[in-house]
Amino acid sequence: MSDTVYQKPSLLSRLFQTLPFVGGLIKDAGKSDEALIFALLNVVMLWVFAGIFWGLEGVLAVALALVPVVLITLCAAMLFSGKTR
Repeated sequence: MSDTVYQKPSLLSRLFQTLPFVGGLIKDAGKSDEALIFALLNVVMLWVFAGIFWGLEGVLAVALALVPVVLITLCAAMLFSGKTR
């Protein structure tokens, strides 16, 4: 018997995993590096499908939804990339 300790996923992680279409992608992405690559490819394919189905509005909606994510990432990189004492 191994001495591994089971850690319960966080509330945010469990909420994302219960989403109908992307929940399975999120669950599988954490299993291996290949699964992560395939999950990212699936997200890109969903974005392409949005562009095919809804046209330019579908592509722009996803791009506009990603603007706060990029802004937060840039702010976090600037705030926390400084020298440590």
